[in-house]
This record gives sequence, C-alpha cells and structure tokens, in this order.
Amino acid sequence: MELAGKKILVIGLGESGLACGLFLAGRGAEVRLTENRRGPGLETERGKLEAAGVRVELGGHSEAFLEGLDLVVTSPGVPPESRPIQAALQSGIPVWSELELAYRFCPAPILAVTGTNGKSTVVTLLRDVLKAAGRPVVLSGNIRPAFISVVDRLTATDTVILEVSSFQLEWIERFRPKLSLLLNITADHLDRYPDFGSYRKAKLRIFENQAGDDIALLNYDDPESRVAGAGFKGRTFFYSRREKEGRFFSDGRHLFLPDGEKFLEIPPSRLWGVHNQENILAVCAAARLYGLPSEAMAGAIRNFQPLAHRLEPVARKQGVQYIDDSKATNVDSTLRALQSFPKDSGRVLLILGGKDKGGSYRPLREALSGQPAEVILIGEAAERISAELAGTVPIHRTGAVRLAAGRARPGDTVLLSPACSSFDMFKDYAQRGNSFKEAVAGLP
Repeated sequence: MELAGKKILVIGLGESGLACGLFLAGRGAEVRLTENRRGPGLETERGKLEAAGVRVELGGHSEAFLEGLDLVVTSPGVPPESRPIQAALQSGIPVWSELELAYRFCPAPILAVTGTNGKSTVVTLLRDVLKAAGRPVVLSGNIRPAFISVVDRLTATDTVILEVSSFQLEWIERFRPKLSLLLNITADHLDRYPDFGSYRKAKLRIFENQAGDDIALLNYDDPESRVAGAGFKGRTFFYSRREKEGRFFSDGRHLFLPDGEKFLEIPPSRLWGVHNQENILAVCAAARLYGLPSEAMAGAIRNFQPLAHRLEPVARKQGVQYIDDSKATNVDSTLRALQSFPKDSGRVLLILGGKDKGGSYRPLREALSGQPAEVILIGEAAERISAELAGTVPIHRTGAVRLAAGRARPGDTVLLSPACSSFDMFKDYAQRGNSFKEAVAGLP
C-alpha cells in the first residue's frame, strides 16, 4: 500500500497510537494524531511525534483534524462510538485498527491467538516452541510490543505470533493469519459491548478472511468455540480434554493426534492448574499443525517460566501460601483459578473486586459453595459482588491482605484473583499484583 501523501488520522496516544504515527510518518503520509486526554505524561510522546512531522492535538477532537482524510487508524482502547470514528464512518472514510495496518506490511506468516482467557501464556509458550525448533520468531500484539512497531524488521523467513484482543479485531478488513487459534469465549468487556453476542462476534472475526490452506484451531470443550467452528473457509481442527475421537486430545499425561496417534508425553513443568493443561494442549496442537517437532514442544514446556500475575506463587508464611492471580480480570478466569485448588487442600481466602466490567458474579456462587472459602472484597465493585454472592461464604469488606493473613490457618491459601479490571485503584493489573506482593512481603 502506498502511504506517501495520504492524509491519515491516528486516534489515541497509547503505545500503538505512538507506533502508528511514527510508522506512517516514516512512509511519507501526512499524519495527524488526536487524543482525548491531557497530562504531562503525554508530552514526551507528543514531542517524538512532532519531531517526525506529525500534527498532534491533546484534550479533544477538533473538526479541523477530521477534515479531508483518506484513512483513520484507531487504537484498541478507543470505543467505536468515539466521535472521530463515527465521523469517519459517516463520511465513508475507512477505519482500520493498528492490527490491520500492520498486517498490510507484514511479509511473514502469522499465528494469531485470541480468547477471553489464557492468551498471554499460550502465545509465550508457542513462541518458546518455535525458538526450541530453531525457527526465527517474533512475539507481538496485545502482549506488547505493538505489531506495527516490529513490522519493519520482519522477513518472509520469520514467523509472527500475535496475541489478539477483541478490540483489535473490531476494525480489521483483510487481516488473515496462517493459523488462528481460539481458546475460549466467556463473558467479558460488557462495559464496552452492548451484549455478549457483540463481544463474541468481535472475537470470531479472527477467522473472517481465512481460506484455502489456512488453519482454524478451536477448543472443543468450550461451548462457544465449539459452535463457532462450523462454516469456516479454511481447514478447521479442534482440541479437547474430554472427547478424543477426531480431535487433538490430552489425557493429562500424553497428547494425541486426531487419528489417535500419540505424539507427546507431557514433561514436568511449572505450569499448574487445569486451565494450563488446556493451554499446553492448545499450544502443542498449533505447533503440530505448523509442522514443529515434538522434541521442541517438550523442551519448551519443561523450561517454561510462568508469566507474572497468573497464579503466581508469591510466598509461604506461617504455613499459608499467597498466590498472585491479578491478571484474572473476569469471572471465568477466577473460576479457573478456584478449580486449581482441591477441596481438601485447605481454605481459600479469595480477594475479589475492582472496576466492574458489566458481567455477572453469580457463576462464582457454586464454585465458592463447593469448597471451604472466604471472600474479601476490594474496589468499586465490592457492593455488587457482595449482593450477588450473599449467603455463600463469609464475606469481608476491609483489610485485604492483612485481614486474610489474620484469618488464615496453616494449609490455607490467600488468593488474589479479582474477577474485575484494576482501573479503579491501580494503573493496571500488574501494579495491582505488585501491590499485593508488597503487602505480603510486609507480613510477619
């Protein structure tokens, strides 16, 4: 695509907005960037863009910035109802995500992964499998760095592994991975989408342009993914931990091909919990379909270092273990965390809460009722969670880590798995997890 002389508006001055502005300006486009926020933290980025010839406005979206455009590129955090997006649509101006822009300039095959939960662990482990196989590989997307920021250093011999969010998929046009992997779809981001169906539709766009020898790989054990597998134009495969025939299958010790042939004995690893057994199966199914050897899979699994804030053991004090699962920003992720603790392994003191994302907390009732547990609430969503979980287990409203430590007995687990986003109290889930770790470190 020829960009020189094109008038292009970039919406949003986050990481992807900054990278898009610099990329487009470097190819001779007349770039404008508009950001609704103000603040001293944006001035450094503004300086970088203006030094590259980009016009930048902060604190609103003016009419002048919306005139005479050839293309609009939007950051994933910008909602579809944003004024510049709606103005572009009404004027017939194409709107692309950063994902779509980067795809147009990507010379390498793409393995793309989406799903409500597990994406970061899966893409990182898949990257490690390619490395173990001696393949040149670049990991990018929602996990960072932004896809557009790595395009210039890619060649046709590389493989790009992308973690892809529903927000990034909203504004694709031609985006077409060689292999698309859908891990699961459960209620999330209902503070952005009008209903679950809209969220699901955005996720499924990852398969929209696939055809021919392109591969769609889906989780047969996830009801939404299983139903979604019908009607794709490429080759469709499923993986499962429950149904063996015709699917990639795991019995917990070995992995099997759809024809029943065993292709891997699962080695010991630091990945624990039922959900990570599922993640290992997904990675190895994708790796096998991409032609990677079982030896590389085994080596990557054996050596994998779990990502921070995902069921991460923090400390054991006075017989109580402390687990940081701050990345659990939706109810399904918290349910998966709770499933990792057997009922006879001691009580779970669960720290829940944060910024409400619009979904129901009622699915937690059954899980909590079925095991010895207590709940400690934090953040804006505390009142709503308390109402929806009333009558299940003891619920506390103050104290967090110190209260949990005071109530815990040897053999118990204090689990930060909030089922909410962090933006009411913290910059992001990582800051929330680090705050938990600091509080645990301060305990006697």
